[in-house]
Amino acid sequence: GMRSDVPKIAIVLTDGAQTTTGGYTPLNEASQGIKDKGIAVYSLGIGKNVDSVQLRQIASSDSNVFRSAGFDELVELVRPIVQESCPKPTPPPTPGAICPIPMDTTFIIDSSLCDSDSDWN
Repeated sequence: GMRSDVPKIAIVLTDGAQTTTGGYTPLNEASQGIKDKGIAVYSLGIGKNVDSVQLRQIASSDSNVFRSAGFDELVELVRPIVQESCPKPTPPPTPGAICPIPMDTTFIIDSSLCDSDSDWN
């Protein structure tokens, strides 16, 4: 189960284009269950053809939507998410510590069929 004393965060890495062949659940419905549990959902669209509307449907709020041209930018995109989500300790943390307090963080990576391997290089 989830720990009650730490922030709950889900970071969804996606190409930002839901696969709609066959049976599928609309993104706003698919992501609602996790949001209803009080989990802060961030969407990180990676690649050239990211659909901003779909990123917003995944995320808990507009401020939780991020875009990246490629994986090389992810560290810099994730850093502010961690810093914003980290509870503020008392006393202040040791200089250089990004988040010295435990938190539950989950990364979710989609398995879309609409991108080729060359889109991720």
